[in-house]
Amino acid sequence: VLTSVVHIGKDMNNAMWSDEIGSMLYGDGDEKIFTDFTTGLDVAGHEMTHGVISTTANLEYAAESGALNESFADFFGKMIDFIPGDWDIGSTIMADGFKHKRRALRNMWRPEEFDQPGTNDSELKESTSGPCSGYNNMCGVHTNSGIPNRAAALIVEAIGKEKTETLYYNVLSKHLTAQSDFSDMRKQTEQACELMFGASSTECSEVIKAFDTVKM
Repeated sequence: VLTSVVHIGKDMNNAMWSDEIGSMLYGDGDEKIFTDFTTGLDVAGHEMTHGVISTTANLEYAAESGALNESFADFFGKMIDFIPGDWDIGSTIMADGFKHKRRALRNMWRPEEFDQPGTNDSELKESTSGPCSGYNNMCGVHTNSGIPNRAAALIVEAIGKEKTETLYYNVLSKHLTAQSDFSDMRKQTEQACELMFGASSTECSEVIKAFDTVKM
């Protein structure tokens, strides 16, 4: 049984998964920046995935492991709310006061559109050298997630939604550890792909190509 609690706080601009109580929490938004968070299926999927992450790889929420944490949440949230060709995250919760500035929270296909790096050598990538704290978003976990997000979108477009979902869940649940970084993600995804599809498969060639493109 999954419990969801709505109307959290007063005009709260957030939704979240709580490991402590094992529940989803939804704010109503302030109608200036965000609207009711229950209207965002991809947002709900994102937050619920954080619960899955905490019971699988339990990726540490800082630096590159934290960016992977956010990226897996974006990926599975988008797969739950998948529309071919649409890689926006959170477009349905943007209020009118914010919508004229940006269409969505993030775009997995073009991270740079919303000030995220789309490659590992991008000037938009935030430092991960620490110390990590709330002041620097735990060394850029939300910003730097654009890099693995772009890789995931490229893989989906190349080999399809279902194969990528299976591959990514396999990697998350069986191959990564709490301290895994971008290099580990690439290595483990390529190895998992070889086990699933074969080293010389088209699928694995596309996985390698995607990681090469984002320079992970």
